[in-house]
Amino acid sequence: MIGMPSCVTTCGRVEVPYPFGIGPDSSCYLNQPGFNLTCDHSNNPPRLLLLPGEDQRLQVKYIDDVVSIVEVVRKVDISTSGSDDISLRGPFRLAGANELVLIGCNVWSTLLRRSTKKGNATAIVSICFSFCSAITKGPRFSQGRYSPGGHCIDPIIVDEHDEAAATVHYGVELSWIGGNKSADRAQVPARTFVAKYSRFDYWLYNYSISPVATTTLDPPVYLHNEISGSCSNNICKSDHSVCNNISADSCACSCDSNYTGNPYLPGGCQG
Repeated sequence: MIGMPSCVTTCGRVEVPYPFGIGPDSSCYLNQPGFNLTCDHSNNPPRLLLLPGEDQRLQVKYIDDVVSIVEVVRKVDISTSGSDDISLRGPFRLAGANELVLIGCNVWSTLLRRSTKKGNATAIVSICFSFCSAITKGPRFSQGRYSPGGHCIDPIIVDEHDEAAATVHYGVELSWIGGNKSADRAQVPARTFVAKYSRFDYWLYNYSISPVATTTLDPPVYLHNEISGSCSNNICKSDHSVCNNISADSCACSCDSNYTGNPYLPGGCQG
């Protein structure tokens, strides 16, 4: 059992465990923003949307409530430059199992975190620089924060205990570093995005050999989900579960050691 009795717990190929749910019945999901998902039946197979009506680029591919991880596919327009708002609403924050990916000549990319709780104060989560010389002839595959070969990957460092996910938003900014911007663009079309760790290594290697003409990508991204409120609200329902405070304003449940299952359901953790 992964959901409440008589509730739909699948959408296409994706299982939907409680506290997430589908449909108008409020007993099927936790009554907090972000947990009532939408199954889009206009596609075949149906697709599960994280934020319908606000940002349908966020398609849920996998939910693992054992470790409070949601994998989504986020459509990214890579034909433009400037800033990109990663619209996460409700209980979601970027997980540390992601990385900032940048490709281009003489460009830099910054992943920013904005806190509505702190007056929209901005903090740098990750930063990448990518350089090309006149003899580079396009990007080369390499890793590291400062890449001399037209490509950079930098891990994302996330402070899970800073503040609740509901007050945190993310944005990616792309800028050029002096030089001849038009020539740099012609040599290597610049693009930057957040993706699941190592997911684009092979793509970047092939891109370094022959840049592709595509203008959109669908990078998978890992998100942590959490519950608003503290452990004193008794949100964990299984007898063999434990509540963990994520921040002063949020928490998450997990099963006890040697137990697996859904800690949010009575009898959900099984030994």
